[in-house]
Amino acid sequence: MCRRMTLSDAESLTELSEKAASAVAIEALWDGDTQGWFVDICAVFELESGFDSRRLRSFRGGGDIRVFRGQVPPWPEALEAARLGEQLAALLGVPFHFPSPANPEDDCPHWWEVGQSHPCTRCGIQLIQRQDCRWRGVCYHCHLAIEREAKEARWSPEERAAPRCSICGNPAVGATGTSPRCPTCREAYRTFACPSCGIEVTVRRQSLKAETCTACAIAKRLSALSPAERQRLREAAAHGIAGIVVAREILQCGLYEAQNALAELARTAEPDGSAQ
Repeated sequence: MCRRMTLSDAESLTELSEKAASAVAIEALWDGDTQGWFVDICAVFELESGFDSRRLRSFRGGGDIRVFRGQVPPWPEALEAARLGEQLAALLGVPFHFPSPANPEDDCPHWWEVGQSHPCTRCGIQLIQRQDCRWRGVCYHCHLAIEREAKEARWSPEERAAPRCSICGNPAVGATGTSPRCPTCREAYRTFACPSCGIEVTVRRQSLKAETCTACAIAKRLSALSPAERQRLREAAAHGIAGIVVAREILQCGLYEAQNALAELARTAEPDGSAQ
């Protein structure tokens, strides 16, 4: 089914095409941090010294707990990045390069490195891996699949028949309900309803300070800031990474929380009703 382009899409393409006007290719590559995986849309430029890939926009769909809960694949950020990347490349008349659209993989080649890469022996995606890579020859996704298959081969008939743990995917023998858990995850995680919005939140038991969901915690922090601090954050948000640095400094939070705080701030207005 074709997705109709919205005004927001057209505005994004116009903005990105101006930044990538002299690009020789557009590429989408996975990257990750302590919060999980995300996809970068980059413009490839040819310089006198060689090729350079410059990030235009990042797409993140949420923490990697989605994998264990069966919400992915497909990874929604990959679908969105592929859609925008293909449109941008078509607009510029250049190739679009997304070597791993189905699963996260950070050992894939840049557009200009494809000739130096080798295919995963299991799924065929192109890779450039270090000589000391423990799963050299296959991508990380296939490496995990091989390990999982070897582990499942050792399960007893009872374990194979049991529901899968909603967190780690191991057998949850004797567990019932919509979110079964294995004994290990029952001990390691706790679940509570956010008192502000009511959504269900699962955190490690060591996270004793967690009392609300991340979104409500960010909203509470933002509401506690002075108008001057919020204005400083709004102004910083226009400066990419520099804005995230300022948000982390003011809110005393991690990278992912800072990104979410800036996004939340962009959707809100000051008490006088003026949109920022």
